[in-house]
Amino acid sequence: MLWIVSLIAFLLSLAGNLAADAFLQERIPVIGSFAGLTLTHNSGVAFGVTFPPLIQVLLIACALALVIRLALSSRGVINAVAFGLIIG
Repeated sequence: MLWIVSLIAFLLSLAGNLAADAFLQERIPVIGSFAGLTLTHNSGVAFGVTFPPLIQVLLIACALALVIRLALSSRGVINAVAFGLIIG
């Protein structure tokens, strides 16, 4: 169950990324001028925080390994779905 949810989450994320690249050429207002959709890219890890490339890859790999370790040791369908969404 964990790997199926991870694969589905990954594929949906990829589809969303491709759709954003294809359709967000300019800002699309959602709530007037207050909120809208704008294409931006985050080159950092989270919230724009950046590290040297090697350290950034190592940190992401360690975090992913930790989440997978926690996911494999957990029990239950809800935990499998939750960890699958995080991994995906």
